[in-house]
Amino acid sequence: WALMLICLLASMATFAQPASPGQPRRRTIALLHGTAGSAKTLTIQLGPLLPKLRETWDVTFVEGPKRCAEDNPHVKMMRRFYGPSAELREYAEATADDRGWRTYNELDEAVEALEGRVSGADCLLGFSQGANFASMLAARAERRGAPFRAVVLLCPARPGWARQLPGAFERPLTTPALIGAGAQDAVVGNGDELATLFARPERRTHAEGHRPLPAADAAAYADSVARFLDWHGRA
Repeated sequence: WALMLICLLASMATFAQPASPGQPRRRTIALLHGTAGSAKTLTIQLGPLLPKLRETWDVTFVEGPKRCAEDNPHVKMMRRFYGPSAELREYAEATADDRGWRTYNELDEAVEALEGRVSGADCLLGFSQGANFASMLAARAERRGAPFRAVVLLCPARPGWARQLPGAFERPLTTPALIGAGAQDAVVGNGDELATLFARPERRTHAEGHRPLPAADAAAYADSVARFLDWHGRA
């Protein structure tokens, strides 16, 4: 019983622990992966950004609750990089509206479940599907009067989900947002459509495709993201 109690207490300590007396509390950032992703895949994809974040932030990964079906078009590609045994997850099953913009099945349930899992975070950082859901979480938090300090949305899709969540995006969000894109991204485009959902978004664009950081100049791009979070998230 003692061992079970210890394990239970450890499992509850997902977000930041209280600071030592006289020390400022470290902020917490929650990271959300892309379709057919996981904490492992996002760790690799973020490259030099993750250790930089960990210097000043408590970092937690929020994995999708659903395992991707093997016929998901993203799974075959991801298995080439991460192997046949990798658990590839998603937050909800992706669909599209009449414009070809991204929507999701059972979206309300998916967002509500995620709200509880990120409730202790100060900031969010998402890639691809994770960026899409981070935008929804930011909208819900702001409408409740408890906005995140900042969100980083890397390679988000065109936001068909805004139509699925009546009222969530009726006014541009004032939550500080950095929207990152790849100039050669043939998967989701350049983020222009998502940027219209925010009042004053900052933009970053690298010269490559659908990836959170470019292979070339990854360190400089990571520095730019980290500076944005330090400025807004720790103010």
